[in-house]
Amino acid sequence: HHRLPILCKLLALLACTCVSQTAHGRLDSSGQFYTWENNRFSVPLEIKDNSGVARTGWPVTSGLPLPPGLISAPEELRLTDALGNELPCQFTVLSRHWATDNSIRWILLDFQVDIPADGTAIVQLRNDMHHKAVTEPIQLLENNQTITVDTGPLTAVISRDSASLLESVRINGKPVLQASPFDGPVIRSKQVTAAEYFKGSSWNTHEWEYTSTIKDLDVPENVYTGNIQSSTEVTIESAGPMHASVLLRGRYLPLIPGSNDLQDGFLDFTTRLHFFRGHSFIMVEHSLENSSRTQPQWLLPFREASLLHTLSLGPGITVTGGGTDED
Repeated sequence: HHRLPILCKLLALLACTCVSQTAHGRLDSSGQFYTWENNRFSVPLEIKDNSGVARTGWPVTSGLPLPPGLISAPEELRLTDALGNELPCQFTVLSRHWATDNSIRWILLDFQVDIPADGTAIVQLRNDMHHKAVTEPIQLLENNQTITVDTGPLTAVISRDSASLLESVRINGKPVLQASPFDGPVIRSKQVTAAEYFKGSSWNTHEWEYTSTIKDLDVPENVYTGNIQSSTEVTIESAGPMHASVLLRGRYLPLIPGSNDLQDGFLDFTTRLHFFRGHSFIMVEHSLENSSRTQPQWLLPFREASLLHTLSLGPGITVTGGGTDED
């Protein structure tokens, strides 16, 4: 699943923190104005849907800045709807004002909202009391071989020994995915017989002084599959109650070994699997990294990059895709 175009906008936090402690704004019945009084604030956040799709309990992630001296611990914050009802929210400290009082500088919020198609939702960030613990949080269990994530409806097992990414997935107890050999990321290289590389000793004010060399290469068209070379490259990156993520790092190695110039691998990759409380989908972020293990580092083309998974759904599978209408 791709990250959908939902925007979270901070409306007035910087404005409200610049006024004196005795000044305060007014919160009208729409809940769209901030309040600020005696270091207690209520700041509106606007979430907008740009895709034309109505959403129920949809995950939102947003980072927010905080001024020095205001919040020292994430427990001091809570999130409410426009009527003041507290919403389950995960607060993660990203950075602090190290040079002053060590108060929180950036906080990351993970929560869920209902949004009408092409509409907006307003929530309020407050520091009037400590937030409640999230009920029915995401559960994570790990050992030397696997990491298991349970969001409620979805249970996923990630192997630490292979790059299949997902060893198995169940939704409401029903198996929907079971890994087979060679599942996971796959890339097909393009044949390359020669490449040019540049070498220089210094920079000057006019241009980079360099020499150009053409080198013969033996890179046949080949299939490279993702490989996890150590179990330590599969880790829990975030273990929050609303949003959890698992990080996998690996390298594409040749499916058919040979004697060509890419036997140590084609590209590195980094994959993040994102899980959300109460949801049965997984958001996959997969990046290719041109990190050659030897010099010179070639920028080599490839014909195809794909992600293979073996489904256990039986016949009659329906696939839904989305995109952007350029018109």
